Amino acid sequence: MNTLIHDLRAAIRQWLRAPGLAAVAIVVMGLAAGGTLALFSLLDVLMFRELPVRQPQQLVGISAVDPSQPTNTYPVPLSALQRLVDGQDVLSALAGVGGAGITEGSAAERHAIMIDAVTGQYFDVLGVRAEAGRLITPEDVAASATVAVISHDYWQRRLGANLHVIGQTIALRHVQFTVIGVTPRGFSGLEIGATTDVTIPLGTLQQVDPSPPNYPPLAQIVGRLADGVTLPRARSQIQTFHPVAIDDALPSVFTAEEREAFRTSTFEVTSAATGISSGYRRTYARPLTLLFLGSGLVLVLACANLSTLLLARSAAREQELGVRAAVGASAMQLVRQVLIESVLLSVAGTALSVPIALWTARSLSLTMWQQPDFPPFDFTPDLRVVLAILGCAIGAGLLFGLLPAYRATRPDLLLSLRVTGAASARTRRWGRRLLVAQVAIAVVLFVVAWLVTANLRQLAVPPFPVEGVSIAALDPQTDSSSHLDVMASCRQLVDELSRIGGMDAVSLSEYFPLTASLSLEDDDWRLVGAADAPESSGVRATFVPVSPGFFRTLGLGVTRGRDFAWTDDAGHPPVVILSAGLARQIFGDQSPVGRRVRTGAGAIGNGARRPDVEVIGATVDTRVMNLHDRQARVVFTSLMQEPPRYLDSPFVLFRAHAPLPPIWTEVRRRIEARGQSHVEWERTATDQIDQSLLRERLTAIGGTYFGGLAALMLVVGLAGVLSYNVSKRTREIGLRSALGATPGSLHFMIVRDAIVTASIGLLLGLPGAWMVTRLLRSTLTQVSAYDPLAFVSASAITILVSVIAAWLPARRAAAITPMEALRIE
Repeated sequence: MNTLIHDLRAAIRQWLRAPGLAAVAIVVMGLAAGGTLALFSLLDVLMFRELPVRQPQQLVGISAVDPSQPTNTYPVPLSALQRLVDGQDVLSALAGVGGAGITEGSAAERHAIMIDAVTGQYFDVLGVRAEAGRLITPEDVAASATVAVISHDYWQRRLGANLHVIGQTIALRHVQFTVIGVTPRGFSGLEIGATTDVTIPLGTLQQVDPSPPNYPPLAQIVGRLADGVTLPRARSQIQTFHPVAIDDALPSVFTAEEREAFRTSTFEVTSAATGISSGYRRTYARPLTLLFLGSGLVLVLACANLSTLLLARSAAREQELGVRAAVGASAMQLVRQVLIESVLLSVAGTALSVPIALWTARSLSLTMWQQPDFPPFDFTPDLRVVLAILGCAIGAGLLFGLLPAYRATRPDLLLSLRVTGAASARTRRWGRRLLVAQVAIAVVLFVVAWLVTANLRQLAVPPFPVEGVSIAALDPQTDSSSHLDVMASCRQLVDELSRIGGMDAVSLSEYFPLTASLSLEDDDWRLVGAADAPESSGVRATFVPVSPGFFRTLGLGVTRGRDFAWTDDAGHPPVVILSAGLARQIFGDQSPVGRRVRTGAGAIGNGARRPDVEVIGATVDTRVMNLHDRQARVVFTSLMQEPPRYLDSPFVLFRAHAPLPPIWTEVRRRIEARGQSHVEWERTATDQIDQSLLRERLTAIGGTYFGGLAALMLVVGLAGVLSYNVSKRTREIGLRSALGATPGSLHFMIVRDAIVTASIGLLLGLPGAWMVTRLLRSTLTQVSAYDPLAFVSASAITILVSVIAAWLPARRAAAITPMEALRIE
């Protein structure tokens, strides 16, 4: 123990003698480890952190899954839940949970409330106990009691941690719910990426989030494995309950296509230990994993960088280490001394990385979820993160200290007793090899950073003139009719808003425009083909119901034929407008106007036939509904011809030439005066594009950060080793100067060394980058993963960085005089 303390003190004294080098090492390690730990924290809470419930590893989730499209999952009708309860013995308990998001508050200050609607066994299945009051029971659900359990976070954030909250009422869509309990701190529901604020009985969800008349409640099923039952066994038994076997449990209100969707689907049973995600894991798991792998490369680069600096410094200490060896220090003592110094640096750098990681994780979280007041996850480091921090500190210290420690044991250190300051050729060779490895890793990071930022730049280009265009999302009110009367209310709404001063155009769309990946109901992904063509010639396309004026609002126009009219309603034959690319794919160079197309089965694959429809026009290819879709295979249908029960509330799109804030205020006032809906939010088209590209922006931010960090470390590593080489070649440089070498030639000599080293690293790094970019092909939708410009740019950046790194050592070499060389000799 005393020996260890002595070595620690000696290591501290050594680094105090070179505070500049120590500071650089600590900052480099802190930045690299900070980014890695931040991404590990995000992945931990998104993928690996278990729910704060009793024995979370026993929880399972059950969904209906389309076997032809595994990403398409359906909530299960509640009437089917009882069939599962009665017919299986692998789960000790089952519960259903649905959900809704609403907005409450005044028009000037609205806030979102996330609601879970549950069956009576929900909290028992999870094993959650109330922090205050009680939780929802089967009796509450049977009576459809208007009672609510609030989350600990909502209790503090919205109710001021009122100690007398039990028994008080809260308003949800004008319905008064009595608060009966508060969930424990840290529990925020099953959904990953969402914070449940209020939990209510499932039967009361209709009052808060109205669905079409007689439409059945749908739920995600969650269960707890019985003692001794494994997940594979539970999956095997549950999957025997094929939807065909529970067909009589499906509500009669289901259409034939909806019933067929369940017949052709199967039950999927997955672990719910880490929660259930309806999209966040699928959206962010891949980019976060790729960034985490990139951060690992940066961490390796940092270790190689610091190893290079330590190697150069250990060579500069040849005389000291030689004296230690001469007076009896063993090889193990020398190795221990160097390793303690490197671990000390690593621990200090990792300590700096902790605040960097917490700040970075929160910043990335806000980028992903856009909730500045409270991120949806708790980033307080748990045991895994703490162990990762300690492992990162000790492992990295040992890693980048191994080579310098090995060099400390070499017998040629004894030469330093006879030749003061003798340069070790072997040390320079190892230093050059490490620099080549750093350049190769940096090239990979430069290529990836270029690709992801170029992809984002392409995606961010607006697909139509966005100046003055805004989008408003409507939220239906419970004190109005359950749904808008499509034939009357939509036209009245457009006419009312069109009379606002400064308004140029108004239209409606059933689906959210300008998304990064349009998520539609399966029924709206269909096979489209000419009516007289074979079934096999169908093309997969997106169906988007819009109102008249949609194309004029967005500045797109109809290039052939005509736009929709208000007379294109349910009383007239169905009509559609095709995107130009889809029209060419179906009809070639012929005009599609007046032709008929069939709209075959959607993604549910039930083979149902729909009536043939007439094409009345074609519009330009655009990414208006899906920013990623360069093919733009879209079929626009008339909103007036859609079934009313599918239309909760349309999205309102409008173009104005007046300042937008007053327009928004007037739009909100007129919509809410109708008594059918209120405005949940409004934003400009530019803001919507930014919102839709959060995943791509996250990837670009991470790629740019790591690419910039790689450039910084490359500069530090090259400059450090070149400076060391210059100091060891002082005699040679002085002799060259005495023989007539000009400062310019000496300057060029050092820069040439840097360029040669960078070029060798390029030869190794470019093939590596070519292989790594294969992982990005599904992420890059607008640029090729093998874009030559990315590789050329990465090469140019590498050469530029090497020249910049060589500038200071080259100036130092050019300033060496023959007299200075003689003094050193």
